[in-house]
Amino acid sequence: MAKPHGTAFPPQPELSLTKILMVLLFLIAAVQVIKPLGWPGLKKRSDAWKLVAGVVAVTFASVILSAAFQGF
Repeated sequence: MAKPHGTAFPPQPELSLTKILMVLLFLIAAVQVIKPLGWPGLKKRSDAWKLVAGVVAVTFASVILSAAFQGF
């Protein structure tokens, strides 16, 4: 089957700042579970849920903002 004209390469997924931030925060949460960071509010291993909640909040905010500015 022939390729459609003008599509030499498949579209590459964009690496957005939101994705980078999400991965970074998940890595920090993983470190918190292994060895507590000792930051204010993150003294125990069981405080990793606070970091995960932050990741979820950042993800929701980025989805809402990107949907709000989709037409611009």
